Amino acid sequence: MIDFGEVCESIAATSSKLEKVERLAQYLGALGDADLEAASRFLTGRPFAQREQKSLSLGGSAIVAAARS
Repeated sequence: MIDFGEVCESIAATSSKLEKVERLAQYLGALGDADLEAASRFLTGRPFAQREQKSLSLGGSAIVAAARS
C-alpha cells in the first residue's frame, strides 16, 4: 500500500496527462493479478463490487494517508 500511496501522490503532483499515464502504467504493469485488481478498484474510486452496495465515503487524500501509515 505504500507504493500505491506514493504513486497516487506522484500522479497528483504533475499536471501532465502523459506523465500521469506513464507513472500509472509503470505501477500497474509491475503488479500481480491480485494486487492489480485491488489497485484498479481503488484508483477508479469503487473499491467494493457493485453488488455489495457499499461506499467508502473517503476522498483520495484520506486513502493515501491511510496507505502511508
